[in-house]
Amino acid sequence: PVPRRRAAGRSPSPPVPVDPEFEKQWQAFQRLKPELLKKYKGQWVAIVNEEVVESGSEFGEVAQKTRERFGDVPMCVSEVLEKPRIYKVTSRKVVSYAR
Repeated sequence: PVPRRRAAGRSPSPPVPVDPEFEKQWQAFQRLKPELLKKYKGQWVAIVNEEVVESGSEFGEVAQKTRERFGDVPMCVSEVLEKPRIYKVTSRKVVSYAR
């Protein structure tokens, strides 16, 4: 493992709290993934109440349509890929979107 470096005088960032309702939707995505790969491979899907409710080729469009239909509810919007994309994040800053 690569050792983590901390900036001098800075304490580690606190862990980001996990929303149990979002976690249910994420787990549903993982559970449904074999079926999703057959039907939605390469597309984005939105999971609400542990079911696929929207799909499409663009993240923003799928998220917007889902919000229009269901409001501000816990949802998982994820791209259906065999292997997840890995992103290198160089900042530890958590961004929060205003509601």
